Amino acid sequence: MPAIFSPVAVIVVDALAAVMKGWLNLAGAARSTPPARKDAWRCGYRGAPLAARQLVSSRTVAGGIMKRDISIRAAVTGEWGFVVRLLEQTGLDAAEVDPVGTTFHIALAEKVIAGCAGVEHRGHIAVVGPVAVLPEYRERGIASHLVQATLMRARAGGCRLAVILSTFCASFFSRHGFLLTPRCALPNEVQASKAYQRHASQSPICMTCDLTQVSHTWVPPSSY
Repeated sequence: MPAIFSPVAVIVVDALAAVMKGWLNLAGAARSTPPARKDAWRCGYRGAPLAARQLVSSRTVAGGIMKRDISIRAAVTGEWGFVVRLLEQTGLDAAEVDPVGTTFHIALAEKVIAGCAGVEHRGHIAVVGPVAVLPEYRERGIASHLVQATLMRARAGGCRLAVILSTFCASFFSRHGFLLTPRCALPNEVQASKAYQRHASQSPICMTCDLTQVSHTWVPPSSY
């Protein structure tokens, strides 16, 4: 004698089948989803807002972005000698840098200081430089992230204007909001600085960035 199912029983069976199908679909999607990348940059200074302490990932390979983990943090006491050695290896004169008035961010890769960016504070103005990356660590966007961290920290510290006392790599710095500016238009506190005096014989044009107008949360990675 054939089995007879009530309409209610049929509805219950269909509902259970739909639930099982949904579970199977979710399980398949979870198995096919790649693990998430670690997209956090580390900045080693304190007191700044969280947004100023976190930068963009170093793990993406496409588009010339860095291919390995690199951390950005503020240099600490005792690392000045490493910064001097890096500047000399990249052809810059460390003797022109004021070790007392200049603070640095450094890029660490494989326990090596691969790059650095300095800044000298003059009231509400940040004089940026030098910026250097070892030749074997270039083409990974390290300089971009160093400059970004420097400007974010300057803004968090109350600076309203950033200055670069040269036009070297002007296209690179323009990606971070810097514009060409006559040197004579710089504020008096900048013109009285040691950094300004060291660059007095160079081009009458420099670069400035209004930190109150430009947001430095992320910039496209450059080839530097």
